[in-house]
Amino acid sequence: MWWQLALVGFWLWCGVVQAQPSRLSPPSSPVVLDARAGVIPLAGRMAWLRDPQGRLQHAEQAEAETGWAPLPGSPNLGFTPDALWLRWDVRQPDGGTSWRLEVDNTLLEDVRLYQRDETGAWQATQSGRVVTHSAWPLDTRSPVFRLDLEPGTHALMLRLQTRNSLSTSVKLWESERFYASAQDEALLWGIYFGLYALVILIQFLFWKWTREVLSGWYVMYAGLNCLGMMLSMGYLQNALDWSGTLALVPLSLVICASIYAGTQFSSAALELHRHMPRVRRFLTRGAAAVALVTSAMVLAGAHRAGVGAAQVLSIVWMLLMAGVAIVPLRRGEMAGRFLLVAFGIFFLGILVRYLRNLGWLQPGPLTDYSIQVASVLHMVVMCMFIVYRYNALRVALQIEQAARREQRDFVALVSHEFRTPLAIIDTSAQQLATHLDAPAERSLQRCANIRDATRRMVDLMDNCLTAERMDLAEPSVHEQACDLRALLQDLVAEWPQGRVVVDLQQLPDVFVCDPDMLRVALRNLVANADRHARADMPVSLRVKGLSGGALSLSVRNTGDAIAPDELPLLFQRYYRGRAARGKPGAGLGLFLVQRIVGAHGGHVSVRSHLGVTTFKVWLPARSGA
Repeated sequence: MWWQLALVGFWLWCGVVQAQPSRLSPPSSPVVLDARAGVIPLAGRMAWLRDPQGRLQHAEQAEAETGWAPLPGSPNLGFTPDALWLRWDVRQPDGGTSWRLEVDNTLLEDVRLYQRDETGAWQATQSGRVVTHSAWPLDTRSPVFRLDLEPGTHALMLRLQTRNSLSTSVKLWESERFYASAQDEALLWGIYFGLYALVILIQFLFWKWTREVLSGWYVMYAGLNCLGMMLSMGYLQNALDWSGTLALVPLSLVICASIYAGTQFSSAALELHRHMPRVRRFLTRGAAAVALVTSAMVLAGAHRAGVGAAQVLSIVWMLLMAGVAIVPLRRGEMAGRFLLVAFGIFFLGILVRYLRNLGWLQPGPLTDYSIQVASVLHMVVMCMFIVYRYNALRVALQIEQAARREQRDFVALVSHEFRTPLAIIDTSAQQLATHLDAPAERSLQRCANIRDATRRMVDLMDNCLTAERMDLAEPSVHEQACDLRALLQDLVAEWPQGRVVVDLQQLPDVFVCDPDMLRVALRNLVANADRHARADMPVSLRVKGLSGGALSLSVRNTGDAIAPDELPLLFQRYYRGRAARGKPGAGLGLFLVQRIVGAHGGHVSVRSHLGVTTFKVWLPARSGA
């Protein structure tokens, strides 16, 4: 948050600096129209008179008033029913060019420029939203007046009144410089709104395609922001030739509705419906109430009160949402970080502009375009967040789909694997019951079949339980000192004598491992080799101690070679190669081998060539438990 506070401080400092009186020329000195300057800001060079409720309608009345005082900066009264009179002198040198007077606030409703004619009487030229755009002196975005002055000193007077914020900067432009700047500005804002519209369109199509709630709220939220900026900058009014009354209501309603749209979008981004449902209900219902009440005030004609309240409450709501975003940020969630960055930037821009509208900060480049600059950065970050969130959801969906496939495969495999030994047990039991007087050898064989089938089922259950244990984020490995010779002797005893040939070399007296897990891994390797080995060729199990206490194990069998394209797939869960089809097994054995060896910090590899398949395992030395 420090960078956000620093940025706020920077903007506020800039506002304070802009509020300081200009020291270039005192208000009593004429402003020299030097064409080389190109543009001359009038902040600090004017005298001003506050006209309560706009009772003075003529320049003669205002000129006669005694309340004139030097204006330290730019006009900045906030939301007020009063009119503001400004007065200054200009000096046109010999051979001077034509100039333009710009009042840089497109929402000002009544803007009148007074100049003296040949008889010395004040003559007014009117602009602003009280008249349609086609009646303005010049076809410009904000009120601009032509100044074709004869050489000498001339007195100028400006009257401003509006139901919007009475905050503006006043500038004198050399005519050619003005039109060049206006063209550059039109191109810049054309690109700006084009990009904004493109982003909204893309998100709208994305919402139609995926029905992603976050994108839906973003379309509403960004659409209101874009519409509000187009209205606040006067483009819609100028294009549609609206008067101030027609434009005032929709702009005010956009400002009020943006509170609700922004709250809904923020809540969806933070997933408050899952993590903090009560906070979400409070924020969304509160935002809806604020939007409805302030909108009703605007529609009832109390525009200043409604919009002013909406802007003040928006600042409060921004701070609340920033505070809520800290909670997921502390949990390490990316949504909190994105939201704080994106909305932090945008909220700061809005905050600066609202403080200017309320008359607390001076007009100037940083306060005039704070929302536009912040909205560009905000839009970029939010698009990145939506793409990031979509990718995260897609990955989560793929994981869930894979888990469902694995579950279906598991159920199918286990059903198949249990069916065979159960059939053997059932058949053998029936034969024992039916042939009670059968020879002892036949009965013993049937009992052996039952034991083999039972062991097969037990091994399958052990593998399934072990697989579940090894699927944990941190597999539980209980290390202890292990007697490898005893473990291997018990393991080999599970097969007929001579089926598994053991070669032990330089074994350590004690090896630290999880004996139960290591037994599962070795049993699966030997059982896998036994299934695929030729009946007349034994399985080779070689275990060798290495320098430093590490251990090397290899299991080799002679049989059908494994196809090269199958080698990378052998350790996948439930995978069964072509040679394994029709033979018992659930495709869990080699998967468990890799997981158990990896949990011990080792690695396993396989090589199959000319009918000889070898699995090699390397286990590092570990500190004793």
